[in-house]
Amino acid sequence: LVTREQLESNNYTGLGDALRDVNGVIVSVAGGFPGAPEVVRLNGDERVTVMIDGRKIGRPEGIGSGRASIDLNSIISMDNIERIEIVKGGASALYGSDAVGGV
Repeated sequence: LVTREQLESNNYTGLGDALRDVNGVIVSVAGGFPGAPEVVRLNGDERVTVMIDGRKIGRPEGIGSGRASIDLNSIISMDNIERIEIVKGGASALYGSDAVGGV
């Protein structure tokens, strides 16, 4: 769990920055060009489900080959985040087949 207080005290500039400090979460750039999407892996798998207020957020076209997670730079402003919760491990039974790495 990453709280609003932690987000503010660490002065994160984006969601990827905040997630990089969470054990077991790997954030990487999906390309070598400026503005390339940042994607997340949990348990070594990029098939993660991203949810905002309990709703699944879809992966935009062009991100990966059907396996990569959503572009972290495109989903929400840091000002609108109250907390970040991470479910590590296979969560397919609860969240669907695209949550192999976690939620």
